[in-house]
Amino acid sequence: MKHNAESGANLVDAVDKPEEQNDIDDSAITTTGCGIGRWRPRCLQCFAHPIAFMMILNTYCLVEGAIVSGLVNVSLSSLETRYKFTSFQTGMIVSTIDLTVLVTVVFISYFGGNSHKPRWLGVGVFIQGLGALLYASPQFITGNYEVGRDANLTLEGCEEAGNFSPDCSENSSNVYFVFILANILGGIGAAPLFTIGVSYIDDLFHPKRAPIWLGIFFVLSGVGPAAGFGIGGAFLSVYVDPWR
Repeated sequence: MKHNAESGANLVDAVDKPEEQNDIDDSAITTTGCGIGRWRPRCLQCFAHPIAFMMILNTYCLVEGAIVSGLVNVSLSSLETRYKFTSFQTGMIVSTIDLTVLVTVVFISYFGGNSHKPRWLGVGVFIQGLGALLYASPQFITGNYEVGRDANLTLEGCEEAGNFSPDCSENSSNVYFVFILANILGGIGAAPLFTIGVSYIDDLFHPKRAPIWLGIFFVLSGVGPAAGFGIGGAFLSVYVDPWR
């Protein structure tokens, strides 16, 4: 009887100990390591850890908020002036991200939730990076900006002129669709963040620790837009072509 009682006590300790000490859910950690396909160099395996994953995901959250909710909104007035967009066009540019997320989030959440979640998040980061580069590309492909070529030709006046005036040469529909496509890519890249990302945090960590990491994640989602507005406001004081 004494031996059975000791064995029972040891069994209880063995069951309770993981719940008290383990902060990470081992069943959620992949053993394949970091890499692309079969290319998994040893130098990248330091990132095959939940803490490293959270650092990357939080950075993704911070940068996504700064770009989508901060820099894009701050730059609208400058884009409207330089490319002589109408108010409707600038409204479409800024709303394209939300419309894209609305259309794609259900499909991305369903397919991503039933497959390799970190891989979906990585693809989202890559797509959003492409969108950000595409959004900045008109600055380098439309030539230098000439200030005040016709002070009487306003945004609506340029449209009424049928874009035949030389002062409307920068009001190119191609540039407008570049911004639309860039924000479509940005919306696709942002869709997995608050669906698959939150779900994977909950899977990755112990229930006692997951709320802490979720709290940090959502705090940074609020800091990102604030940082974007601050950075964008600072850049508004810089001339549109700083190399001139």
